Amino acid sequence: MLKNRDFFKRMTSGRLGKAFWMLVSAVLMFAGPTYAIYALRHLFRFPFLQLVCVILFIIGLYLFLQLYDEK
Repeated sequence: MLKNRDFFKRMTSGRLGKAFWMLVSAVLMFAGPTYAIYALRHLFRFPFLQLVCVILFIIGLYLFLQLYDEK
């Protein structure tokens, strides 16, 4: 876990990096589950599609909490 935290701190060292990762986390949390259903409905069956959307939300929430924890 320590290696991941060090990598994330290096990626978000500046204001532009923090803004970019905040935008990525917001897209993953909100637009990911909403529009992933439409974009991936031909690739996955419905129960797997819901799982993919939940995973996208969890990844976005994790990124957001890592950014919020730094402040």
